[in-house]
Amino acid sequence: MRAPLTSRRRGGGLPIGLAAGGLALAGAVFGAAAPATALSPNVEVVRNGGFNQGNRMVFWSCESGTVAPFHSDELGYGLQGFPGPDAYSGCTQQVPVEPNATYRMQATVAGPYAFVGTTGAGTTDLTLWSSTIGWNTLSGTVTTGPATTSLTVYFHGWYGQGPYQVARVSLVGPGTPPDPCAPIPPTATTGPTGPTATPTATAVSTPTPSCSSTPYPSTT
Repeated sequence: MRAPLTSRRRGGGLPIGLAAGGLALAGAVFGAAAPATALSPNVEVVRNGGFNQGNRMVFWSCESGTVAPFHSDELGYGLQGFPGPDAYSGCTQQVPVEPNATYRMQATVAGPYAFVGTTGAGTTDLTLWSSTIGWNTLSGTVTTGPATTSLTVYFHGWYGQGPYQVARVSLVGPGTPPDPCAPIPPTATTGPTGPTATPTATAVSTPTPSCSSTPYPSTT
């Protein structure tokens, strides 16, 4: 048995009802599309990422008694951590970010195990690590979720391993340059509970910067 024929207009066009329905659907689809939110220019969102501003630990919340400043003839100032059986010697900093934006992280580290990354992206968090004793550069990207307005940047060593050093931590992406004199609230350090270094908790205070202090010479 043949299927019933669909009525046609001359010229081989679609039936009038189907054509009108298609136009209405197309209008609904295009009308529902919202314009993308414009992102700010790319800037450095980490403060004192070269550890050369006044107190070299300023803006960083570090695990008490296990992290100290150091100086390298090769790279200048930085921080050094001394992990123990129950300490990974970590530091964190909360930084402002924009939703649905991509940020590039770079860090200069040394030590048998040095971890650097971000948490709180609202998507997939970034974890970078190195087992090289000498200096090397870690890099990667993280994309924020639709409701994300801040990230926690962290670095740390590994339980029971040797000392590690960090000479620079950078996170560049859309935003406005942070105020170098504005204090930030304390954050919790982050550390490994497995091979991907998920956060744990040790809350410490953040030193308040002195705007009248003279920053150390840049190491970049």
